[in-house]
Amino acid sequence: MKILAYMTHLGHPALWDNMFSLVMAMSMEHEVRICDINNDDEMRGVLYQILANPNHFDMSVGFNDMGMQWNLGEDSSKVNLYE
Repeated sequence: MKILAYMTHLGHPALWDNMFSLVMAMSMEHEVRICDINNDDEMRGVLYQILANPNHFDMSVGFNDMGMQWNLGEDSSKVNLYE
């Protein structure tokens, strides 16, 4: 199974370490890609990958109340990743 994990270094300092441990446990059985939402290039790369092949990932998980709407620029509309 291919899993996309959205994570961030912002918020409570322990959150990254705890969630990273969980993601590493998932990666023992599955292919996991971590997307740090504070890295614009990483976010764009994942979004374009999803748009190019919506079935690339079997599931995604997000941590830290991040929401799943991305805006790729001032002139672009928000993209809802749940759709």
